[in-house]
This record gives sequence, structure tokens and C-alpha cells, in this order.
Amino acid sequence: MKRRIYLVVSWLIPLFLMTLIFYFSSQTSTDSTHVSRSLGGTVLEVIEWALSKVGLSTDHLPSAEDIDFFVRKTAHFTIYAALGASVCHAFGASRMSARYARFLSPLWCLIYSVTDEFHQFFTDGRSAKVADILLDTLGGIAGTLFVLLLWNRHTKRKQRSAAYRDVP
Repeated sequence: MKRRIYLVVSWLIPLFLMTLIFYFSSQTSTDSTHVSRSLGGTVLEVIEWALSKVGLSTDHLPSAEDIDFFVRKTAHFTIYAALGASVCHAFGASRMSARYARFLSPLWCLIYSVTDEFHQFFTDGRSAKVADILLDTLGGIAGTLFVLLLWNRHTKRKQRSAAYRDVP
């Protein structure tokens, strides 16, 4: 029973992230710009606070509008890295070998990114961009690699632990 719950939760995480991506892609260009500039403003406020604490000048910081592009592209990469990691983990929870998971997780992200950009094409004021698909896929690859590195480290640790137990 615990195994089943673990498996279900493992797949609910990527489904949640895909729903979140769909929600953000459904926003009009005006709403999307407002969200990214609000986030950019918050980031700049934190940077200003940190710089003021160490006595550095904040006169030359950019505005939220100036970093809007960076915020948007970072969001693309990050949410798809989380999706790639969660899909890879869900494949692992489903007892798929790492050999298949390392291929299928980025492919999952690529396919979802293409469908997301297609959906965004029909949203008011938004467009589909091949560059976003590439960035999303790179994020998915990064998330997948992160999980695979953790799996590899965990496997090696288990092997070392078993080797120490076998020593007479």
C-alpha cells in the first residue's frame, strides 16, 4: 500500500507542474508581463537590501522592466528543470531503469514544451517561440541530470555500505 501511495505522489508532482505551466501559458501578455515585472521588482528589492547591508551602492541597479527578459527566461528554464527532475523521479518510482529515464524525461519535457508553445500561440498577445522550446528542453535535461546524479550517488553509497558489511 505504501508503495502505491509513493508511486501516485511521484506522478502527481509532474502533473501539478504541468498544470502550473499551462496556467502561466494561459495568461494574456498583459498579465504575464505584470507577473514577471512584479517578480523582477521583488528580486531587485532583495538585492538592494543585501547591498545596503554590506554598504554598497544601489544606484546602478537596473529596473524591473530592464530585467524582464532575464526573469522570463529563467522561469522557463527553472520550471522545466523541476518538471524534468520530477518526471525522472516518477519514472524511477515506477521502476524504470536510469538508461530509459535519462532519455524519456527530456523527451517528455520537449513534447510538453511544444504543446505548451502551441497553446500559447492561441493566447491573447502571446506567441510561440522555438527559442523557448529549446530553453525548456535544456531545463528538462538539467533537471533529469540532477536526479540521475543523485541516483548514481545513492547507488554508490549503498554499494559501499554493503561492501563494509561483507568485510569479515
